Amino acid sequence: MSGSDAPFFTLRGVIEGFYGPFYSASQRQGLIRFLGEHGFNLYIYAPKNDRCHRDDWRKPYSGEDMAAFAETIAVAGEARLTFCYALSPSAGLHLADAGEFAAITTKLHAFYQIGARAFGLLMDDVTPRLISAEDARRYASPAAAQADLCNRVYAWLQELDPACPLFVCPTDYAGRAPFPETLHTFGALLHPAIELFYTGPDVCSSEITVADVDAFAAATGRPPVIWDNYPVNDLAMAPELHLGPLRGRETTLYAHTRGYVANLMLQPVASQIPLQTTGEYLRAPQMYEPSAAWDRALYTTAGPSSHAALRRFAETSLFSALYPDPPEPLATLVTATLASLRRGEQAAESSAVHALNGYLATLTQDCQSLRSDLEDELLRIEIRPWLDALEAWLALGRQTLAVLSAGLAGWPAASGAGALGELRRAALAQPCRTGGSVLLPLADYALAAAVSGRDFGTERRAEALPEEEAISTEPPTTS
Repeated sequence: MSGSDAPFFTLRGVIEGFYGPFYSASQRQGLIRFLGEHGFNLYIYAPKNDRCHRDDWRKPYSGEDMAAFAETIAVAGEARLTFCYALSPSAGLHLADAGEFAAITTKLHAFYQIGARAFGLLMDDVTPRLISAEDARRYASPAAAQADLCNRVYAWLQELDPACPLFVCPTDYAGRAPFPETLHTFGALLHPAIELFYTGPDVCSSEITVADVDAFAAATGRPPVIWDNYPVNDLAMAPELHLGPLRGRETTLYAHTRGYVANLMLQPVASQIPLQTTGEYLRAPQMYEPSAAWDRALYTTAGPSSHAALRRFAETSLFSALYPDPPEPLATLVTATLASLRRGEQAAESSAVHALNGYLATLTQDCQSLRSDLEDELLRIEIRPWLDALEAWLALGRQTLAVLSAGLAGWPAASGAGALGELRRAALAQPCRTGGSVLLPLADYALAAAVSGRDFGTERRAEALPEEEAISTEPPTTS
């Protein structure tokens, strides 16, 4: 079995599938219009914190909610996107119970009546089990029960409208061969026309290859639809802002899959930066170049006046499964500065110190500029917590360089240690993760020397100071 015969992904979508506060109708509609302008053709609604979608899935939506959904579906139609409503009937589901099946189909039919023409059943992040005696009598395993439920929903949907696809997220949605026997059983029993999601070798995959998806296809009897957990930033990733371009996806995946959907960030407007690069990959994967696509996305987002500032800020907001390394060029400048000082160079005469100081000044100005000059007010609001965090680290960096130069300025280095300690605590207290944290080893180096009463003149060159440390990619701790 193969996927698309065309040299691109025929199904190019996103999924609002994260944990945490989900989008308002206006946010969703604005994002859908953007997606239509950038070549996407599918929007899947599946936010985990919508209780009517998951925890209280049997409960119908209010009339007001359904009116908002109807408006959103109309907007999707105007943007040439298919709107898919996905249900996650995981809470206390009696799989063999006719009443439960009726509750599922009633929920889906309500969305069909307002224009939805694609549907999903999500069984991710649950512990599969047979919770009733009837389930245990009827099914040999939870996988068999789940497959039967999906098949019955698909048969019902085919009677309603044969053109409507059914997307299913299995309980085993990530990994490499050999996959669990439960996934093999589920795939073997599932109707071959039902679409299956696969997130790649990991829940958040740094790379997804043809070998990965072919192995999943062999285990389940069909090519998957890739559910890419990038740029999503929920749960433990919520302190991060994933602004980098899509990368690590093999160029010929389109020929081995049924399609691709990207899981969105909690921030709908900031999501548009990485999504622009994703759109370029999906439309022309063999010509896709991440850096060039990213620069186009940043320019489109910020315009000529704020493009450079937004790019430098975005370079500090890359930490993710795709970008585990320290941010450049800040990490290189910090490493060079530490190396310079450990060689005994005086701060005032060190080219590395001067280069870092200049870059910190530029980033500080960038933060101020983005707060006041970035035209997209909604984006300004969304990135503000990360601007706050970066500015706290930049203040620490500037004070660090001041302390490093203190002895040469004719006053003891220790006189700046108090402020340095306060700024260190303030930076560590920031709830958002930013690349500015790579300044911490340099600040600690300066603080250790300052509080010991040593200055930074030539007489201390032979003294043993801490050995060089690698710039950490992990969030700093206060312990």
